Amino acid sequence: MSAINAADHRAVKDHARAEKRRREKDQAHWRRLMAESWSREWLWERLAETGQYEDPFVLSGSAMYYNAGRRQIGLNYLKEITTLCPAEYVSMIEEANARHTKQEQTHDDTSHPGGLTPRPGSDPDPASE
Repeated sequence: MSAINAADHRAVKDHARAEKRRREKDQAHWRRLMAESWSREWLWERLAETGQYEDPFVLSGSAMYYNAGRRQIGLNYLKEITTLCPAEYVSMIEEANARHTKQEQTHDDTSHPGGLTPRPGSDPDPASE
């Protein structure tokens, strides 16, 4: 992006108009992303990748700085989403919770009682003794 001559009123106005168009375009993209369930799911996964739901603090300073920067990107996205599409954000959370619950139920259905997997050669039902 080139520097703007602040003394050139026309250049300043042109720059402001261009910035306003860019901002409106960005807002339209956010609204479009949040309008559909599949794109809310995709966006939820991207937010998770930014570390929104993790603690950024670790023992390594450089890793902590990296995590904090990654998380800041997610916070910026979250600000856009909650400002432009608050109702859709609530839907995104509810949909993510429903997916998580379904995954847990699927996992629970395939596991053994008590969460313990029997060792090979052992009787999985201690009451049968």
